[in-house]
Amino acid sequence: EWFLQNHQYVEEDWYLQTAKPLKIWRKGDPESEEIRFLLDKGILKFHPEIPGQFFTASLWDTEETASDDAVIVFFDVKRDAQGKIEDINFNFVDVEYFQNNYSLL
Repeated sequence: EWFLQNHQYVEEDWYLQTAKPLKIWRKGDPESEEIRFLLDKGILKFHPEIPGQFFTASLWDTEETASDDAVIVFFDVKRDAQGKIEDINFNFVDVEYFQNNYSLL
């Protein structure tokens, strides 16, 4: 559902993601409200002893890992009426892919 709401059909199996500002977080950035939520809920974990698998998270019913230079991209942050975070849709993005395909605003 999210994919169809945020992508435009091009042709065959090709879709173009609708451009919009997204929040990100990288190791070394100040702790954000989103990172604190993910850590408190046990969704995201840091493993400083394993730089190649520094980040782990339960994503799509599987345990995903990412290196310590990966970028966490927040695609959707759901909040209640008081503004408290209820859920976050995020993913790890390889730093090289991020540099080649995303623009910092």
